[in-house]
Amino acid sequence: MKLTQQAPKPGQPTPYETQVQVIVTSDRIYFGFICKDPDPRHIAIHTMRRDGDLTGDDTVSIVLDTYGDRRTGYFFQINAAGTRVDGLISTADSVSLDWDGIWDARTARIPDGWSAEIVIPSRTLSSLPASMIGD
Repeated sequence: MKLTQQAPKPGQPTPYETQVQVIVTSDRIYFGFICKDPDPRHIAIHTMRRDGDLTGDDTVSIVLDTYGDRRTGYFFQINAAGTRVDGLISTADSVSLDWDGIWDARTARIPDGWSAEIVIPSRTLSSLPASMIGD
């Protein structure tokens, strides 16, 4: 899986090694991340507030385009402390953080970085509001 930066150089390859595993069952999707950092003492955490601004934090994000339309979907993000942000994507430039889906995440510090596990029940992805689906 090729991972790219969102900041400071959007779209460029990430200089950090990140391993991702995905497991899909009949009722859940599991994501596992190992985020390696050459200097784990500098892993950044600035907020602990749900749906807070994680700018500058070490994070992992997941975007699920469940309709396959490349326009709408679900957004999930956590920082290295496990702080969660989620929302609905209605256009390429718009994420509504008003939506709070049912999902869980855990993180842990490891000797060479941090790890994260995210579980999303399939019922959380059952449908987007009609107002989110374009013509």
